[in-house]
Amino acid sequence: MFYLILKAFLFGISISALVGPLLFTMIHSGMRFGYKKAIWLAIGTWASDLFLLLISYYLISRISLPNSLEELDYRIVWASSILLILLGLAIIIRKTKLQENHEYTLKKKSPSYLAIKGFIINTVNPAAFFIWLGLAAFIRNTTSAMTEVILFYTIVVLVIGSMDICKLVLGQFLSNKLTDQTIEKFKWISGSAFVATGILLLIRYL
Repeated sequence: MFYLILKAFLFGISISALVGPLLFTMIHSGMRFGYKKAIWLAIGTWASDLFLLLISYYLISRISLPNSLEELDYRIVWASSILLILLGLAIIIRKTKLQENHEYTLKKKSPSYLAIKGFIINTVNPAAFFIWLGLAAFIRNTTSAMTEVILFYTIVVLVIGSMDICKLVLGQFLSNKLTDQTIEKFKWISGSAFVATGILLLIRYL
């Protein structure tokens, strides 16, 4: 049991620490909207994680799934790659400026908009599916006791959720110390992470 708890904690930390589009998006959203509003983006990603968790756990024992990106249907790879690239370009192109009180002069974004954005960003990234697929394979080969399976996933999700909240808080903290120039640089990094991920998916598949 201790081994399972430890592995769940380590998996959660490892997933949260991955340097990718979602990491920068979380921090960027905390900067743009503040923790209390940006939490809706995190809720969207958590809903996506739950969806991928359930799907991967169900499928891992019933369907012969692709073992790598190369085995995926090319249409799935191309669609996911294009969406990631477009999201990245939208982040880079969007204009944002700071007021004197260091708040963004942005159009208001509704909680539902942020939640849907978080869900889409996480779901269209094939890497997220393969991460949860790997966890499903691990837990299926480790234990068949449903109580232990639930405990494992609960710890993983709680760790990921806690780390996401920390990213949002960090973004809000940084927002009070930024200038227009540094914000543009961070936007470029955040958007470029999406574009690079999409391009790398295409290159790897081709």
